[in-house]
Amino acid sequence: MRINYRTTEEIRKHAIALLKGISSDDLDKGSDPGEKCRSRTHGEKPIIRNFNNANDEFDFLLDEIRKLKAKGVALTDICVAARTKKLVDDYIALFTRAGIRSYGIKRNKADERSFDGLRVAMMHRVKGLEFKCVFIAAVNNRIIPLLAAIRKTDSISEAESLTSEKCLLYVAMTRGQKGVYRTSYGRKSEFLSENLACIY
Repeated sequence: MRINYRTTEEIRKHAIALLKGISSDDLDKGSDPGEKCRSRTHGEKPIIRNFNNANDEFDFLLDEIRKLKAKGVALTDICVAARTKKLVDDYIALFTRAGIRSYGIKRNKADERSFDGLRVAMMHRVKGLEFKCVFIAAVNNRIIPLLAAIRKTDSISEAESLTSEKCLLYVAMTRGQKGVYRTSYGRKSEFLSENLACIY
């Protein structure tokens, strides 16, 4: 259980950095912070970009996806993940308008792999799925972590809900086998700068 076969070591390092200080049961009377696991494959470091506005972010997404397609990566092997349904709907509309056929992976339905097109899904929905490349879009302040998801009734509840949001971003990142992009616009998420200095 110490070998990661899904993602590259570079993606694994970035993803696990999000969970620094968060331990999970290792099922052997101890805790496992995830630091003992290693990946067998290597690749590019995850790409993190912040833009002035949503239009600039989308232009970058569109350009990168077109580049991947030109390199032979099928659209079915690329997923754009976002935190909310409204964002997912907005990205589908934008990609469709730009001539990129898009397929929204619904909450309670399987990913219909026979449908040729870019995958777009809420971050919750990508759990258990795998793609060659994953774009996690709109990683903005108040969106990730989602303001409405943070329980401020007491300090413990607030900490637990922040942990859940970090785990959600971790899961989305680890869906990418070869490439991961995290993009934001305006004020970026606090999670984008946390712990990254200690990765490399």
